Order: sequence, then C-alpha cells, then structure tokens
Amino acid sequence: MTTHRTYGLYSLEFLGLTSKDVREIGWVHDIKWAFALGARPERKFELDHAHVLFGAADTGGLKLEICPRLSGEHLPGILVATTLQGNLTTVAEGPKTKFTTRVSQEALEQAGLTSAVLFEASCSLECTVGDMPTLEEQTEAQILAELTANRHLQQDHGQLMADLGAQPLLTAASQADAPTPGNEAYDRVAAQVAQADRAGVYTLLQLIQIDPSDWDDQTTTPEQDLASMRDTLLLHWEALAAALNPVPPRPTIPLHPKEPGEDLPFPLDDTDPAAD
Repeated sequence: MTTHRTYGLYSLEFLGLTSKDVREIGWVHDIKWAFALGARPERKFELDHAHVLFGAADTGGLKLEICPRLSGEHLPGILVATTLQGNLTTVAEGPKTKFTTRVSQEALEQAGLTSAVLFEASCSLECTVGDMPTLEEQTEAQILAELTANRHLQQDHGQLMADLGAQPLLTAASQADAPTPGNEAYDRVAAQVAQADRAGVYTLLQLIQIDPSDWDDQTTTPEQDLASMRDTLLLHWEALAAALNPVPPRPTIPLHPKEPGEDLPFPLDDTDPAAD
C-alpha cells in the first residue's frame, strides 16, 4: 500500500526574490527557492513527495518557516502563509528542484518581519494537506483496520484457549478454506510458503499483487505479521500457484493449404464435363 503523506517540512535554499505591487493585494514578494540537497533526512524533499506539496498548495496549507539570524544565531522559527507560483523545475546541478512562492508584505509585517531577513534566515517549507482524506485513503484505512481487528481477535482467542489448555475454536480463513491433504498444487504452494524467509514472503505477496506494507502495524510483532502474511498467501494459494507456474503459451500449428481436389473422393481429372 502506497503511503499517503499529508504533512512535510522541507529545508530550503534561498535563491532571490522579486517584489511588486499587485492591484487589490498590495506589495508581494515572489521568492525563488531550491530544496536543500544537504538537508537532514526528515527534512529532505524527494520528488515522490510532490503530491504533498501540491496537495497543501490546493488546500491553503503552505507556510514558510522563517528562522531569522541575529548575531550569528538563529531565532525560533516564525510561520508565514505563502502560495505556490507555477510548477516545480528540476535542473541538472545537484540535481536541484526549484520553485517560487509568493508572500504578501502584509503577512511579513504581521509576523514582525521584513523581506530583508530572508537573505540571512534559515527557511523551510511546511506543507499540510487538508484533513479530509480521499475516498481511496478512506477505503484502504477501513480495510486495514478490519484486517488488523480480525488478526487481534484471532490472536487473543488463541492465547485464551492456550491458557485454558483447549483447542482454538476460531481458525484462520486460510486454514478453513484450505483443500484437503493430497492436493498436489496446494501442497507445493504450502511448502514454498513455509520454507520462505521474510524477504521471500514479501516476494510471494508481490507476485499476487498484495503489498507487504499492509502489515506495517505498530500494534503487532514482526512474528505475528509474518504468520499473518503466510496465512494470506495460503488463502490465495490458487493465484500464487498460477503466478509460480504460469501456463505456457499454446503451440502454433502451421496451416498448409490443401491441393485442389485433395478432399474429393475422386480425382478432378476423372470428371466428365458432358455429365453436367
């Protein structure tokens, strides 16, 4: 499952600004930036984070974190609302990703700043995407929550029955739906699943279009996650068997045209035109 980021704080490199008077807005500053290449990992912008930047821009969630410098020391950051102007541009040097944001003079003044501080300040771009998740995010979150709740129920039930010294009454769907012993295809898949290490289980899941990151759950142990992954593979054993042993293409049989009269019970030369 793809991670849907909704927040990012990215270090910036100041490249310059242009100030102008815009009708009905007043003075604004179009500031040119590049995402800092040497930023700490948690503040480094990657191109696959672009959806966070554009999502925040679309929902009014962009802010500049400006840390003014005073006597060689950076002061605490001050957040100032900003907007994105145009698109991102990636250039060969670095490579660097450049872009432009617009800040109003009024917003700077309300924060007690002037445009001059930008030349010495340390700046970052805070991106906060609107709180409303997309339909895809809601669906994925609901499915993951249901799977997690089901795993917890099975684990709690198994532990309770073990404490009582009894056999579990609830069985995993993979065990309930498994073929009876003697099914060679299922037995081969089950053996391969049992012998696979964690990396191998990840590979098998990906073969049947299941994302191993679906098990990124902090409330379960890695051992529990691995056991659940194996159960899921056995639940989809037929798809896994097909992926491991794809059906070979059907052979092409060349067709040769028949000779005239080949299928007739008599040679064409024996026909008598006068008989017609």
